[in-house]
Amino acid sequence: GSGRGLGRVMAERLAELGANVAIHDLDWTRPSQYGEFADLGESARGLEKHGTRVTAVTGNIGDRQAVAEMKRKIEADLGDVHVLV
Repeated sequence: GSGRGLGRVMAERLAELGANVAIHDLDWTRPSQYGEFADLGESARGLEKHGTRVTAVTGNIGDRQAVAEMKRKIEADLGDVHVLV
């Protein structure tokens, strides 16, 4: 869940360094369950301050079909993935 916690911190640093980033969580509202952001959209918008492109996807990374769908959206929004954390 890079929409929150340590994953979000890593996404923030990569965006600071100029990387386009995709963040992920199980569902759109998951970050609110941990008191970090109202939802995944708010988490993503916070990264845009670095001037890079940001996209957000949801799904269970244990589900191959969900991962394939997330990959398609990420590549459509940002292009090829070069770093995966």
